Amino acid sequence: MQLYNYQFTEMKYISGLQIKESLLKIESINQFFGFTFLAGKSAQLPVGETVSISLDSINQQHLEGYYRIDPRSQYYFRVFKYNNTEHLWLRPDYSGKGLQKLNTTTFKPAFIHTPGSRDWGWDSNYVRFLQSKLNNNEPISAFHMAVWLFRNKPFDSLATRENIIEAFFTEFNISTEEKKLLFTTEVNTAIDTSDVFAEEPVSWEEIIRDINFAPDVEPANGGILSLLEMDGIGPVTPLLFEPASRLNIITGDNGLGKTFILETAWWALTGTWAGIAAYPNRQHSKVPKIKYSIAGKNGGKVQSVTYSQKENAWSQPDKRSTISGLVVYARVDGSFAVWDPAAVEGNLDNGAVIFDKSDVWDGNYRIEGLVRDWTKWQDKPEKYPFNIFEKVIAKMSPPEMATLRTGQPVRILGDRREIPTLVHTYGDVPIVHESAGIKRIITLAYLIVWVWNEHKIISSQFGKKMEKRMVILIDELEAHLHPKWQRAILPALLDVAKILSADLELQLIVASHSPLVLASSEAVFNIETDKLFHLETKQNGKISFKNLDFVKYGHINSWLESDVFDLKEARSNDSQIVLRRAIEIQKKENASVDEIREITNDLLEVLSTEDKFWNRWIFYAKKHGIEV
Repeated sequence: MQLYNYQFTEMKYISGLQIKESLLKIESINQFFGFTFLAGKSAQLPVGETVSISLDSINQQHLEGYYRIDPRSQYYFRVFKYNNTEHLWLRPDYSGKGLQKLNTTTFKPAFIHTPGSRDWGWDSNYVRFLQSKLNNNEPISAFHMAVWLFRNKPFDSLATRENIIEAFFTEFNISTEEKKLLFTTEVNTAIDTSDVFAEEPVSWEEIIRDINFAPDVEPANGGILSLLEMDGIGPVTPLLFEPASRLNIITGDNGLGKTFILETAWWALTGTWAGIAAYPNRQHSKVPKIKYSIAGKNGGKVQSVTYSQKENAWSQPDKRSTISGLVVYARVDGSFAVWDPAAVEGNLDNGAVIFDKSDVWDGNYRIEGLVRDWTKWQDKPEKYPFNIFEKVIAKMSPPEMATLRTGQPVRILGDRREIPTLVHTYGDVPIVHESAGIKRIITLAYLIVWVWNEHKIISSQFGKKMEKRMVILIDELEAHLHPKWQRAILPALLDVAKILSADLELQLIVASHSPLVLASSEAVFNIETDKLFHLETKQNGKISFKNLDFVKYGHINSWLESDVFDLKEARSNDSQIVLRRAIEIQKKENASVDEIREITNDLLEVLSTEDKFWNRWIFYAKKHGIEV
């Protein structure tokens, strides 16, 4: 019996960092050298004579092998931007049209060819002629050309840059004269030797991550916001907002830009402004710019627009690489903005609709309104989507209060409609007579259910798959809500998605001033899927925006005194002033009895008898002969 000893050699691949650099190094090369020249060398075109061959076919094969990188597209990635830096993709028929023209006009002297025939060969003086066509007479970097062509090629674990060059010369039958006159083996690079290779090949998604998709690639669906970057606009410039996939809380004082971030996030998700478009900050000389990325399941492209001072308008973004999923935006003035991509595909409207408070309650041409929809849903035999609506408002009820339950509609004086009611311990109350807090929660619940129900109907009508992701933006989440409700609303919202559909994912972006909202997030916050952001004014007057580490402070007072709210004391202003005086006098070595007595009297005015500070002060006062 013969035993075989197999030895496996570890392989490595050219790194993404090296590919990125090499693409920049070769982009100014005439595309002939990367296409027809290499295709002809691979096919071993003879020199000084011809063979019967289809040059278009060998070019097509070469393009398919090395330049068709996106499996969803028939287009070829334009590596060489010799005369067009904006054109990033080549048409599927490029080998038989644009490239054929290049071969038979500009580079005609390089070949022996009879027009109309299939006879092709290199002219005996082709190398000298090709040398004259080098960009600025600079030879082509064999290394950087090879990096692109061999981006998926496995190399031995001991391979070096020189081995990449050798493989290129061998693979494409590069002659000694060609090496001498057309190529250089010098490696002009800023990449460290240790960073040339990686353990895995670079994916095509990574290579084209920052550029627009090919024209024949349809945008991905179901996107959420993954990047929002602004410069030259808003209170904070530049501002970088990279939201997490699930929960995002934005905090900060009034006037620092929380609403501005939400308004711009809505624009990034939908392509429309819910109100007035963002206006440039004239104090900055930079060109106003917004960069954003809507990420589907496989990520998303970074796209950007700039503001034209001449036209007083934002430029139109390029074709979106990803279409956002459903979006609901509860604005601070009580209006709502909603977005349904199914409506766009069905050519019903542009997908984005803005409803003011009266629209939400009383309806318009686009929506029946809460009052009519509620009673209409309630009257349906199948009770859908009323049963969903009931579950949502029950979930959004605070635990310490009675669960919100729907009652029977009633007529009220001066209104011909049937008005929905909510059941309270003291009786049924028509929804139009409810408190501002209950109205806010009910309208939010209604809009979420309405958007989902409309999406379900439109998707069914046009044979579309339903979205599996929803983004909810809420400005001042705590507005009009009792502290008990503030402490419950955030976890409840995170659970709403599962009531709508078991496989619906929710991205929640909320702005809040409430320590109760922050405290309520402690039980649900996950550092893998959630983020906390903060706006604050620095000593130099500038405003900063940053991602804070999430800390569980527990007690509400601890949240107030944290970096999020930055209160020195969780007390009234008057008590805080007196306490500072009390603390400062304790640091003095020669405090007078009169000073201590005066502060004691002031403390009695502002502090309760149970305040913890009394233990410290009573001990100090007694040391100085003063009884408290």
